[in-house]
Amino acid sequence: MLLTCTALIGTTSAAGAASPPDTVPPDAGERALIAKAEKDGPQSVIVEVSKVGGQRAVLGEMRASGHSVRTTTVFDLYPLATVTADAEAIEELAQSPDVVRVHPDELHEPTMDSSLPVINGDDVHARGITGGGQTVAILDTGIDAAHEYFGGRVAEEACFSGGGDGDSLCPNGQEEQTGAGAAQCDVALCDHGTHVAGTAAGADTGGAPGNGVAPVSDIVAVQVFSRFNDDADCDGNAPCVRASSNDIIEGLEHVQALAANRDIAAVNLSLGGGEHSTHCNNSPYRSVLQGVRSAGIAPVIAAGNDSLGAAVGSPGCVPEAITVGATNDDDSVAGFSNRGVLLDVFAPGSDITSSIPSDSNDGYASFNGTSMAAPHVAGAFALLREERPDASVDELEALLEDTGVDVTYDSGGNQVTTPRIDLAAALPQQQSGLTYTGPTSAVLAQSFTASATLTAGGNPLAGATVSFTLGSGGGSQECSGTTNGSGVASCSLTPTDAPGETTLTAEFAGNRDVAPASDTVPFTIGRQPTVVTYTGPTEADFHDAFTPSATLTAGGSPVSGQTVSFSLGSGGGSQECSGTTNGQGVASCSLTPTDEPGQTTIDVSFAGTGTFEPSSDSDPFTITRQETALRYTGPDRVANGTAVELSGVLTEETTEGPGVSGRDVTLALGAGADRQECTGTTGASGAVACTIQVVDQPLNADATVPVSVEFAGDTYYEPSTASATVLLEYYTGRAFGLSGDVPLPLVGFELEPTPDTGEIRTADASSTNTACLAALNLLLLRANAVCPDVTTSLAPGTSVATTTVDEVRIGIPGLPVIEVENATAQATSTCAGDGSATGTTEMTLRVGGQVIDIGTEPNTVVELPGVARIVVNEQVRDPEADHGLTVRALHLTALQGGLADVVVASATSGVHNCAS
Repeated sequence: MLLTCTALIGTTSAAGAASPPDTVPPDAGERALIAKAEKDGPQSVIVEVSKVGGQRAVLGEMRASGHSVRTTTVFDLYPLATVTADAEAIEELAQSPDVVRVHPDELHEPTMDSSLPVINGDDVHARGITGGGQTVAILDTGIDAAHEYFGGRVAEEACFSGGGDGDSLCPNGQEEQTGAGAAQCDVALCDHGTHVAGTAAGADTGGAPGNGVAPVSDIVAVQVFSRFNDDADCDGNAPCVRASSNDIIEGLEHVQALAANRDIAAVNLSLGGGEHSTHCNNSPYRSVLQGVRSAGIAPVIAAGNDSLGAAVGSPGCVPEAITVGATNDDDSVAGFSNRGVLLDVFAPGSDITSSIPSDSNDGYASFNGTSMAAPHVAGAFALLREERPDASVDELEALLEDTGVDVTYDSGGNQVTTPRIDLAAALPQQQSGLTYTGPTSAVLAQSFTASATLTAGGNPLAGATVSFTLGSGGGSQECSGTTNGSGVASCSLTPTDAPGETTLTAEFAGNRDVAPASDTVPFTIGRQPTVVTYTGPTEADFHDAFTPSATLTAGGSPVSGQTVSFSLGSGGGSQECSGTTNGQGVASCSLTPTDEPGQTTIDVSFAGTGTFEPSSDSDPFTITRQETALRYTGPDRVANGTAVELSGVLTEETTEGPGVSGRDVTLALGAGADRQECTGTTGASGAVACTIQVVDQPLNADATVPVSVEFAGDTYYEPSTASATVLLEYYTGRAFGLSGDVPLPLVGFELEPTPDTGEIRTADASSTNTACLAALNLLLLRANAVCPDVTTSLAPGTSVATTTVDEVRIGIPGLPVIEVENATAQATSTCAGDGSATGTTEMTLRVGGQVIDIGTEPNTVVELPGVARIVVNEQVRDPEADHGLTVRALHLTALQGGLADVVVASATSGVHNCAS
């Protein structure tokens, strides 16, 4: 092997002889790599050379010597290259004097709302420190960039995936991708990265559990994990995601390159593995993290979740890493967290609620782990960098460590103390002082100038807002002013509280850098004279409420919060009310005149208080007659021959106004010669009713009757009228004996309804008295004694149509002879009760000489040959009537050389606009 190595990296003469340079024997780690390659075949390794740029020369010499070495990555910023090599090539690389070390390309696992107040991040946010202008880089399992928690702040995306023989998770299917969407992840495998990014830089949009640590910082999302489908790679739980060292370092190099054009405060690596109780000084990550720190980026790395009492995972073990352990909200060490002397800081890591991918881009979940603690620290660096843009990573790290809350715990039998970060302590405010320097007394409603002096660190503070509050509660007066170069702020206040002793408070709310301060002094307010002036209306209708108003001033300024009384008229008829003055000194209330219309006065007075002198005013006032309105409220239908109670309501001013009682109102039904009227007296609600004993109104085409309601007016009220229209109950009917249409050649006939009462429409009691038909003799139809009649009656309104036929014989070719005897069809429609329409048919029916049992059911069908049938007791409802019906004793229809239609005994009745 040494000869091979010499041949690989030495120089040769023409004869092939050479003097081998010094070689370095492989160390224990490199020997383990060689043994693994001998057993399992070529391995992915990271070759560390002595300087950046020397990687390609070493790899070129390897290929020139005939070794099969596949290059994965040659890093531009670090003296590293990732290759796949067999055991012999790994051994020669390890012995090369140009190679510092051969490292395994290890696979790393992800190290899986109440936390922000624990680190006092909410206090720092309240001061306006939220990570503005900064960026946090997240190397993880990718990100759901469209999630609401990020608000479009995912500024850069990249993917380096597929290392360690895993499947690439880059959206383009390649092992590298940059640009928008490059870190978009497989939802089933990337909860981790989205959750970590939200903890570092999420922003509350209303549905979120709260802000992340740096809620306005941009995010650089880098996917460095690959998918593995073999249980051997996944601790028996395939599929899983793992990150190779090569992909992680590629991601770190990409972030460092981005820092040339963007302020990246920290890069978060919530990943790692292994057990390291001492610093990993020979790790391939060391030169990488040195480069990251030199670019001003804090490398924040999770300590791991293996409950190791005195060790952390890799790459958290590298000296340049800012290694983060997890605490509970009560500052106890989380049971799962690795810990020990290699730990730099603690942060909350238990039950951390943050963003996770979802179809609706608004999913949240609670996770535990140092993975959740690390982004608290990454976000903290963004806040520190916002406030201290020129500080180095070392200075900011020391600031977090020196100001943190000490957490002491047992580690390997020793007591170890590690600080839990405290942002408020890391970003302290300067102490301030505020002294009130203005007057301590003033007259009520007279302005004065309040002033105060503000200092910070003992020196005047200019450009700050100082607020002044005189009194307390609802009567307090406030103003604010801005401090000048001498630290003095002033503004104008006008006392409005009652005279007496109160307080005046000057207050500075604080800002990003200076703590709040206040000063409260006793203050005296003196008494004021007042003037009250009536400003309301000087005329109103009787019983028509109006709003009297007045203005109360003191020293020319409005007086608020005081009671002003109003009185209309005098003696027993006077009306009184009172109101409280508003900020403009205006008081008002409601008065309703009850005196007889005419001239009177309205008086306004302020009784005075211990604070204000009394005052009064008086104006002439006119009470006018109240307007009235009427509306009809009676039935919307009436029937002749019955009594009807008409009703209405008399109200003040509008139909929605209060009722007018004790007034006579005339209600009338009909017009002109047909007018029927009655008179009633309104009750307490203004309602009135009276009765027309017997309605007698003509029936018009619309079946309507006009109604009027009339009030003549009196001393207090104007007259008014109202009108309406009601429907008049009426009755219809028709009866006829026979009709037919038999369009057969030579023997056919067409018979109009006969005898026929014609259409009856009336609102009164009536009878048609239509003459009977003694006999009818046609070739195909014979009948005797046919009599129709329609009778209407009142109270209740009823229409009865009846047709009787003694004998009918129908002989149509192709059909059996049809004989009817003693047929009666009757239709009765009535408004009685709920109203009804009923019909009956009686007769004897023979078809072809055979008696047919017709029963009593309506619409009984008797089928005949030749596509013909008889409907017995045929009943058809009248849709135009409230209740209406047509009854036909017999209805023959046939289709035999043409359509035949014969009706025997038809009766139709109907009632309309039933008033009952």
